[in-house]
Amino acid sequence: MGLEGNALLNAMGTAEYHAPIAPMMKGIETPSMGKDSIGWGAMVAMMSVLMAAKGFTGIKPIFDDTPQREWVESLGHHYEMLNLYFKPYAVCRWAQPAIAGALKVSKDNEIIPEDIVRIQVRTFKEAKSLSDIHPQNTEEAQYNLAFPLAAALIDGEVGPEQILPPRIFSSQILELADKVDTEPWEPPDNLPSDSELEEKFHELVDPILGIQQTHQLCSLIWNLDNCYNIQELIGLCLKR
Repeated sequence: MGLEGNALLNAMGTAEYHAPIAPMMKGIETPSMGKDSIGWGAMVAMMSVLMAAKGFTGIKPIFDDTPQREWVESLGHHYEMLNLYFKPYAVCRWAQPAIAGALKVSKDNEIIPEDIVRIQVRTFKEAKSLSDIHPQNTEEAQYNLAFPLAAALIDGEVGPEQILPPRIFSSQILELADKVDTEPWEPPDNLPSDSELEEKFHELVDPILGIQQTHQLCSLIWNLDNCYNIQELIGLCLKR
């Protein structure tokens, strides 16, 4: 559905008015299934578009007051959706650089977990707020830094298996996690390639939908702008 002019502004204003407020640091302090309000935010955005298309009016969006006119002028031409990051590991974004760094150091130096006495992580300030406690559920494992780092060094990956029981209770992982401490540093971004994204997609979805259906779903997603019936996408997401 394409919106232009006042309808687009109404959609943006309505979305801004009803958008959820995600208290990020409280979510880090008490891990939950809220996941940064992403689900509800997406719903508000979609509903705002549908309502605006039917004539629903909204407040002037925040972009109307922006000192950077290119933020508004680029609407409809430059899509920030294409700049989203993708996680190579199934935990909080803030823990990703530490995990990647630990895996590289251990591989380059042929380090085995049994030889590790202490792990010091230099990371940015917010990442230091991630927990280092022994997780009791998957949310506590995901919003953690020490646990997924230790799991990566022992298992070589951090996927769904590592952040779910019984693996979150592994004494081997927990003992290594207790050797991790952190200090602040700002890491650079390192975006994955399309082929890496597709490989990760198959790794996660193949066991659920099967290789053939996952391949069909992946192809549809890559060409989603040519999909005119959402039922086709929904159908491929259902386990047969």
